[in-house]
Amino acid sequence: MMQRHMPMGYKMVNGLIELHEEHAGIVRAIFTDYIAGKSMLAIARELTESGVLNANKKPNWNHGSVGKILQNVKYQGDEFYPRLIDEDAYKKAQNRRANIERELGRTKQVNAMRNQSIFSRKVR
Repeated sequence: MMQRHMPMGYKMVNGLIELHEEHAGIVRAIFTDYIAGKSMLAIARELTESGVLNANKKPNWNHGSVGKILQNVKYQGDEFYPRLIDEDAYKKAQNRRANIERELGRTKQVNAMRNQSIFSRKVR
């Protein structure tokens, strides 16, 4: 299991991944606040203003770092990671994100240049 860093809310103890309760509480609060209607930017601002350290151990949060936490499936638990949030909370957060993306017109654009292969418009 090779990865750059441990997701926020976890720690390694004797070769096993366990919950880091202080950080796990922050992750749970992020999910709770987001599901309750707070924006990712508002959550990030509150965390930064409170001096909460992010996964890189810096007190700098932005909507992207909050978004990465909200979309991390490991928080539901798997063979290595203990469950940090329940499946219902994860689904509610994902549904809210999808609804907001739809409302803002941020749906996937299949014909965008970044979604095309190097063979686009060349092979007939």
